Amino acid sequence: MASILKLPVVFVCQNNQIANSTPVTKGVGGPIAARAAGSGMPGVTVDSNDVLAVRDAMDTAVARARAGDGPTLIAAETYRVAGHSYSDAADYRDPADIAQGRAKDPVARYRRYLIEQEVMTAAEMDTLDHELVAHVDDSFATAQADPVPTAEALNPQDVFAKR
Repeated sequence: MASILKLPVVFVCQNNQIANSTPVTKGVGGPIAARAAGSGMPGVTVDSNDVLAVRDAMDTAVARARAGDGPTLIAAETYRVAGHSYSDAADYRDPADIAQGRAKDPVARYRRYLIEQEVMTAAEMDTLDHELVAHVDDSFATAQADPVPTAEALNPQDVFAKR
């Protein structure tokens, strides 16, 4: 429908390589991005551990949407380094694969890039990290201190359309 109506939408499918406990190679018939063609839109695969590659893919897809050319599917490939849920020990996976996935951490990777490109020093990055953690901690404390919403507040009227 999004293709037929040329809706300005960017669909992102985070492919973490494992569907619950089944590797994607054993449960999916081909690349996820290739499925977009069947819906009349382009599909792009991107290494979602590469911040700059994701930015490029998103810039292209957003420009396409804004130009009225319709939707795009971005298959963002990564690797899930933890279990599927709290009770999942992930013992069905090779520890070497998990270690390899952790080595591709996008935050650490981008941090190294910014330091190598001399955008920021390691000390500046450390200071920023501490400031951001403090901001998140403060925001969490504020949210925890807020009163529990009433039942009426959880069922707002006229949010999508006036009835």
